[in-house]
Amino acid sequence: MNTRIWRWFGVLSGLLLGGLLLVGLMIWQRQPHPAEAELSAASSAPAHQAGGAPIQENLLVPLSVDSVSSSPLPTPPPPGVRPPEAPPFCTFAGESTAETAPPESLLDRFVFSEPTVVLTNAIGMDIAGWLPDSQQLLIARSHPDTLEQSIETFDSQTSQLQLYAYQKNSGRPPMWSSDFKSVIYLDWEFVDQKQGIARWDLWISPGPPENAFKVVEGLTAMSVVGVDPNGVLIRATASSESLPKLPDKTSHFFREVVLPTDPAVLIYPKSAVGTINTYTPLEFSTSRQLNGTLIALYADPYLYLLNDQTDTICEVNLGQVNKLPRWPYVTQWSPNGRYLAMITTASLPGSLVSFNELTLLDTETGKLQQLPIEGYIQEIDWASDSRHILMQVLLDQSMLPPIQRLFLLDTMSGQVSKVLPDFQVGGGTGTNFQMAWSPDGTQIAVKCPVWPTNMAIIEDRICLIAVEMKP
Repeated sequence: MNTRIWRWFGVLSGLLLGGLLLVGLMIWQRQPHPAEAELSAASSAPAHQAGGAPIQENLLVPLSVDSVSSSPLPTPPPPGVRPPEAPPFCTFAGESTAETAPPESLLDRFVFSEPTVVLTNAIGMDIAGWLPDSQQLLIARSHPDTLEQSIETFDSQTSQLQLYAYQKNSGRPPMWSSDFKSVIYLDWEFVDQKQGIARWDLWISPGPPENAFKVVEGLTAMSVVGVDPNGVLIRATASSESLPKLPDKTSHFFREVVLPTDPAVLIYPKSAVGTINTYTPLEFSTSRQLNGTLIALYADPYLYLLNDQTDTICEVNLGQVNKLPRWPYVTQWSPNGRYLAMITTASLPGSLVSFNELTLLDTETGKLQQLPIEGYIQEIDWASDSRHILMQVLLDQSMLPPIQRLFLLDTMSGQVSKVLPDFQVGGGTGTNFQMAWSPDGTQIAVKCPVWPTNMAIIEDRICLIAVEMKP
């Protein structure tokens, strides 16, 4: 099962809620890029990034303004000049293998069934991912005339729905905790509604909703950076003395990991174009290596790898495009934990971007690989073999509905094929979390709403596609 720790940044839009800023990206066209690059400890050569994940997904939690400003920030160096106190660049133990001819593609061995509609809703639904049993989906369904979403599991064999909790519609997906057979989710409430000030709280529910209970109140004030359904709570602080103690009951559900550096050090100015004069508190997203020790920590325009066993952090150099740093806004670890797939782009911090691309990082060798994908990549998910990646790609947004298709990428051969070429996917009111590949590789869940001749959705739907591998 892949782990996406904070799936952060709404890919197509930003959300300002109660002073908490979600950075939105709108990506319209794709630009060329180099084929691949190598990472080294002192490297500054261009490179890339990518990633995402199905169910074990962590939530985007902003770095606290309090934590970032609790100690005097250093004077920013000139844009593009790396300060000496920044974490070192990552090095990798393995050696890159000699260039050889790519292996034979396995794409023609995949057989995909015709889609079957299994669930409908009057308005939007989100696919948060599959449970480890590859039978149940975790979903969030919106409801008319309310801000709330119902967090439910859907059994793909019996069509049974089980309600676990209600969450205000926040664009932040719920997660499944296998250890506690419960959903983990963030919810917010106004502290001062007139001024639009809200507080984020962390909840767990074994179901039904009346059994939900609050684990941590006021995540922002306590500088909680990320939540991992595998039982890790990641926090950041300028100094250990200023880190508030978590409630005692929190330790029953989570192991605490504290970033081994002042978060202000992580957000040094990187762009050589468009001077950044001040530090701004950022939201970092994370994704955790399955059965491993590495946590990808990323934001515009940064990518760090945190080792929660050695308590160390390093920066991954992804290079530049037109003197702008590359950075990932979606990441997903392969099931075997070796590769980090990323959807990457390059832009001035906080600005709209003009392209995206798929990048793979081999964490054994440090090799970066950019894979040519035409169109705008909206979603990615690994196959169970840690070799193939399913992608949802926007091909033409001038049409109504926008033309979106599924593609399958063989990362070893570099070849790409269409999955069910005439099948229109994506859409609905949830712009993220539109597909998921089951951990056993036998089913794909995908959004397949009914579209009229304009942009309004008549009915949101989820379809299932059966997958087989020919010998």
